[in-house]
Amino acid sequence: MVKATLAILVLIVAASMPSQTFGQDNSGPRLLRVCIKGLCGYINRAGAIVVKPQFNLATDFSEGLGAVQFGLGKKWGFLDESGQVVIKPEFASVGPFSEGVALVTDSDLKSNFINTKGKIILRTHFKYGSFHEGLAAVFNPSDNRWIYIDKTGRIAIPLRFDWAYDFFEGLARVEVNGKTGFINQDGHFVVAPRLDRAHDFRDGLAWAEISGRTLYFNKKGEIAIGSRAPRVFFGDFSSGLACFDAGHKVGFIDKSGRVVIKPIYDGCGTFQEDRGMVAVGEKWGFIDASGRMVINPKFSSVGHFSYGIAEIETEKGFGYIDKTGKYIWHPSR
Repeated sequence: MVKATLAILVLIVAASMPSQTFGQDNSGPRLLRVCIKGLCGYINRAGAIVVKPQFNLATDFSEGLGAVQFGLGKKWGFLDESGQVVIKPEFASVGPFSEGVALVTDSDLKSNFINTKGKIILRTHFKYGSFHEGLAAVFNPSDNRWIYIDKTGRIAIPLRFDWAYDFFEGLARVEVNGKTGFINQDGHFVVAPRLDRAHDFRDGLAWAEISGRTLYFNKKGEIAIGSRAPRVFFGDFSSGLACFDAGHKVGFIDKSGRVVIKPIYDGCGTFQEDRGMVAVGEKWGFIDASGRMVINPKFSSVGHFSYGIAEIETEKGFGYIDKTGKYIWHPSR
């Protein structure tokens, strides 16, 4: 789940919890992860339990499969959306499926990429990585550098980076000598590594900071929106809107840099499906694109809406709501 909290006023893509990844159909994942009294299982989108909570750990579904751990410190396997085990629990660790493959680690701590049938399609010594737009950023422990490979294991971009991230919208964020830039799939820099910080491209623009100035780049490497005091931009664009910080309060701008929702909130995140995350005090709720509050702020954290459902958190645990704010699953742990 990607969520917003007051510690992070804006949704940052690389959140600490796994984000939901959806299969090829347009209905979203059929099963949603829930936990009760420390054990995790899955419910359907109507809130009925399909897989009884019985696993020490479980992940959100990605490409029709959910990873579960069969006992504390035990091996990981995968369930399909009917709740059946389709990839046996034989892995020490697993990553999410992306573009039909997932990086897993076996009991000997060797890393391999498997397909959705559990078959090893690529044996590798690399650590970490998942495929996005045909390439995977992987860490090479032999020289402590990051590279990009294709699904045959071939090095696709003959450059090595201090850190490398997934491709989004044709460009990838990389770090060289403490500075960040963006490359295309040919390995050419579109934005030279001169940025102090940056986010991935979203909605055609990428947030960046250079010498204390915050701005947005377009995919040509041109500055699309420059910061103008007292505003400090800090949000990723989604649905044409991004958060900005006006000093003591936050609001939203459009892609021209025009303020479209006044800075009256204490925190904000992304817009998805005409629902934007906002905080009033220490509680989170949702507004629509006109700025009207549609789900009152009463949650300690929220995730963005995907296919009509958002994950939320209260003092009682994690749950799910629909776009009206009605509970599909009441918070539990």
